Amino acid sequence: MLYLKNVQIPTLVGVNSNERTMKQPVIANVWVDNLSYKEKDDRFLKLERILVKTIEQSSFETLESLATEEAEQLMRQFVLPETPGSN
Repeated sequence: MLYLKNVQIPTLVGVNSNERTMKQPVIANVWVDNLSYKEKDDRFLKLERILVKTIEQSSFETLESLATEEAEQLMRQFVLPETPGSN
């Protein structure tokens, strides 16, 4: 199991014009379970890089759409390469 807890990442998020003028901190928690055993230190770094890159580069209007995109990116870039056939 890998668990990233309370990772704070600045990003543009919000519907209102005042929310779109400055990045706001988003706090993310990610838990990935049932992965095959490999070197865990490298996996933490890879998971964190994907998480931060996806959130920093986004500009979604809602947290729900941001979370959906983050889950898709983590699945595509991290989970499937580590454990093919996962869902």
